[in-house]
Amino acid sequence: MANKIYCGNGKEFRFSNGGSKLSMSICLDDIPQEHITTGRNGKRYVSIDICENKDGANQWGKTHYAEVNTWKPDGKQKNKPASPESFDSDIPF
Repeated sequence: MANKIYCGNGKEFRFSNGGSKLSMSICLDDIPQEHITTGRNGKRYVSIDICENKDGANQWGKTHYAEVNTWKPDGKQKNKPASPESFDSDIPF
């Protein structure tokens, strides 16, 4: 597993109506260029995961942190659809 790349933190706010939101600050300088992709629309993207602090709020009241999602496909397609040739011809239906 690759080292985690932390890029921000934030706080969860709960509202009296039962709703909530996460407010995050992301440091763009902490994101390595190889994890920034360009979409078909020409815009730049980075995939991040928002995680809850295991120990609750830190000394600044931050309850969550952001880390760069570093997963890369390995080139092998999982759940590849079966081709008609791969079916057994003895099946009666």
